[in-house]
Amino acid sequence: MIGLVIAAGIFMTVQVKYYDVKTAVFLQYEEMQIKSIHQIGGWGEWFKEYVLVVEKDRVTYRMWTDEDGKVVDSEVFKGGS
Repeated sequence: MIGLVIAAGIFMTVQVKYYDVKTAVFLQYEEMQIKSIHQIGGWGEWFKEYVLVVEKDRVTYRMWTDEDGKVVDSEVFKGGS
């Protein structure tokens, strides 16, 4: 039972951070639609970078951000992983 509570707490913490980063990016680029977000880092690492897949004017982009939602790089997304 304790393990379930810990897992749920970790899951919720990650989801709140994703929401914060997505909100910060959206406030800077309101014309973009955010399709997905993932953290960069391995299991057990506290992540500080995120990658988002966004769409603007029917073109899909991959954007890298810091934990505050500041975009540090982007490129046209050609699909794949």
